Amino acid sequence: MKKIFLTSYFAGTLKQFQSFIKDNAIIDKAVVYIPTAGNVEEYTGYIDEGKKALKELNFMIDELDITQYSEKFISKKTRKC
Repeated sequence: MKKIFLTSYFAGTLKQFQSFIKDNAIIDKAVVYIPTAGNVEEYTGYIDEGKKALKELNFMIDELDITQYSEKFISKKTRKC
């Protein structure tokens, strides 16, 4: 069974994410990062903060704005991680 870590402010949940990857023995260093919620916000610095935090943990980031793709494409992309 796959597990998913969802957060609206990644940098603010970094400790929880580190526990999540440890508790679930996650060794794959690739993530799909979905910043779409920021499309309607004036301040989007938290998006860059989140990506920076992932990069510091040596994760490869595949950014996916879900407003730009079909449901089929999004499903395929998220199943890979």
